[in-house]
Amino acid sequence: MYGYDDQWWDPNVQLSRTLFDKHKLTFGSEITDNFRQDQSNSDPDGAPPNISVPYQSLIWAIYGQGEFAITSKLSLTAGLRYDHYYNGFGGTTNPRVGLIYHLSHSTSAKALYGSAFRAPEPYEISPAFGPFYETNPGLQPETVRTIEGVIDQGLGDRFSLEGSVFRNWVGRLVTLGTDPNNELSVYENSSGAHSTGLELELNAKLVAGLRARASYSFTETIDALNGQTPPSSPDNLVKVNLSLPLLDERLFAAADAQYNDARRTLAGNILPAFAVVNATLSGHAWSKHLDISASVYNLLNKRYADPARPEDPESAIPQDGRTFALKTTFRFVQ
Repeated sequence: MYGYDDQWWDPNVQLSRTLFDKHKLTFGSEITDNFRQDQSNSDPDGAPPNISVPYQSLIWAIYGQGEFAITSKLSLTAGLRYDHYYNGFGGTTNPRVGLIYHLSHSTSAKALYGSAFRAPEPYEISPAFGPFYETNPGLQPETVRTIEGVIDQGLGDRFSLEGSVFRNWVGRLVTLGTDPNNELSVYENSSGAHSTGLELELNAKLVAGLRARASYSFTETIDALNGQTPPSSPDNLVKVNLSLPLLDERLFAAADAQYNDARRTLAGNILPAFAVVNATLSGHAWSKHLDISASVYNLLNKRYADPARPEDPESAIPQDGRTFALKTTFRFVQ
């Protein structure tokens, strides 16, 4: 049985300044000290762990962003972020740029560009899955570049509609392969993939403070190496959210439903589409210093499964049925 033990702390600082009442500059830094990211491989009969892989990482980042009003109708947002992984692959720099043009008081158009990355996980660099895997300290992060065009349209006082088209290029995908020298499994970077899609979102402010949001997205993803759709890549996604204030906005009721299209597993099997419903009741107490929420996930107890990872013996992993969660948050300073 494989297990993970994570402990971390992450201080951050952010400064912002407004210039000439219309431009805004923001600068910040973050540090994440993962002082424990251990893996363990235990005997299912209860014997002590026979493999223990200690791991830790230190990540720091700096970033800056500017929001500039070029004209009364045209604005520019530009930002740059640098992340550095001390005991990993080093550093990565990622920009993002957005142009927003207000065609009228209820219509705006956006052109967006950005890049991001996903750092390798400890189990991908140094897997503790038994003697059949080897480490790869040279594993590089996955990268993604995105361009997107967005139209926002107000529909009276209560409704708004947003539509967008996008294109993503994903590089250096982390995949599980085989070392030809020793036939051991190893995580390595592959060629990548690209995806093209569209999204539609409708927002509504209804009676008695009821708010509703419904969205639909279609995405076609193609593996750059073989021209096929990668596993766990659904074409269609649908989300619906409802929220209602109660007791003079001190208590809130919310519900959301999510539909996920059919997906292919690594073994080539097709997992059927499914939909789940979640519900949450949350509220403020003690002059808003204390927040309490109670949630029910998978309210209708839907049975479904997600595609397994390459290292899992199963092709699909059954997910939890109905679950409950209680959360409290206390703020010392308002």
